[in-house]
Amino acid sequence: MQLRLAGGGIAILLFVTLVGPAVGLVPDQVPCPLPALRTPGCAEWVASEPRVGQAVFFSPDSTRLYVAYGHFVKAFNASSGVVLWSSQPQGAWGTDHLSALSKDGHSIVFASVSENGPTLITQISTVDGSILWQTSLSNFYPVALVLNVSNVTYVAGATRGDHVASILTLDDRGNTLWFHAYPDSKGETVFSDIAATDAGAPVLATGRVGDHALTVAVGAESGNVIWSKTYVPASEMRQSGMRVAISHDGMTAYVMTGTYTAKPVSEGTAPLIAYKLQTGTLAWSVEPPASLARFFGYQRELVISSDGSSLFVGGQACDDDEWQSQTCDYGIYSVTAASGRVAWTLRHDVRPLSRDAVVKMALSSSNNVLYAAGFDAVGGSPAQNAKTPEDVVAVDASSGAVSWASSAGSYTFGLAVAPDGNTLAATGWGEVDQLNVATDAGDGQTYSTTAFAVAAGTSALA
Repeated sequence: MQLRLAGGGIAILLFVTLVGPAVGLVPDQVPCPLPALRTPGCAEWVASEPRVGQAVFFSPDSTRLYVAYGHFVKAFNASSGVVLWSSQPQGAWGTDHLSALSKDGHSIVFASVSENGPTLITQISTVDGSILWQTSLSNFYPVALVLNVSNVTYVAGATRGDHVASILTLDDRGNTLWFHAYPDSKGETVFSDIAATDAGAPVLATGRVGDHALTVAVGAESGNVIWSKTYVPASEMRQSGMRVAISHDGMTAYVMTGTYTAKPVSEGTAPLIAYKLQTGTLAWSVEPPASLARFFGYQRELVISSDGSSLFVGGQACDDDEWQSQTCDYGIYSVTAASGRVAWTLRHDVRPLSRDAVVKMALSSSNNVLYAAGFDAVGGSPAQNAKTPEDVVAVDASSGAVSWASSAGSYTFGLAVAPDGNTLAATGWGEVDQLNVATDAGDGQTYSTTAFAVAAGTSALA
């Protein structure tokens, strides 16, 4: 996801205990008391940074947290918030970034993206922040990247100038394995997400061709197209593939589509589609449940359960056209992976008369809790949206019941749960006046990117 800042910005990292005391908490954030009295959703600590934090990752042993900012990465002790190292790749001054943690947790691949300058892709050691390799790209604008177990990096994006959807593949030393562009006679092609497995199975990318959702499966070793699918809804609208995922067994491709035009869910606005990964054969397709809302839009997140049996879609649930109404809430629904049957729906009202939307979700396999966070999707600029804290919501992944909600105080971009299930971290861009860390050049307000740790459990906040 790309963010444009008018003037300066401040990044804050806030952690909340999922299962002491917090420092410099954001408004409405409840600090954690003594360890024995910790309440789910209470805040452990917060760290500020004069840049926008855009992604967070936990180490496999849950002891470290890595935060990727616009052009550098920091490592924190996940329990105390102490900075372990900070790494800024030489020449990385892009306003946006992409990043991914390797499967073994030993490195982070970090892409600093500039609107006019080159894109720098760097691999950073998580041990000490040292640079392992770096490559510069002048004719390629990336939008998503993913690593497989062999540390091969697949980057989806577009060529600069002619804007043709493309995929770049780098080996574990940053050398280009292959690069392919995927033009289409039906219109301009744009990718928005990419997924890859660890067994050499097809690489999956989604986006759009013209105004319709496009999904392409290509060979992991060659980049040659294996199959390509275009989804054309019954009613006219601009549509795109938003997120893709591959089942844990490598057999099924899941594509979450989205629309840029508000239409009732009955008009085929944004189905979740399952294809056979090897052949592209349609397995099933399901629309957002009408019982959730009349309009379901702004789809931003797709998560697979740890056992592969369920899928979770997060977006925006509205009573009316989202561009005219202020009655939009967090919307989440779960489907069974085998059949696409809707298992449960959730509509969470963050606050009255708002246009809230789920942007990020994270699933804890240790306690079967789905965490969701977001922001006011269409209420104004990022600066305006950031003035009202958004909820991080803990949801029982089996039933859809809300366990607790905690104020994130930010326009959320990154969300991660520790492997041990005890800590949740979120990062975003929010107004944190009492920290007095920086002033936005546009309107004089103080903003921060926050990350926070919260206690695990199912009881409600005190």
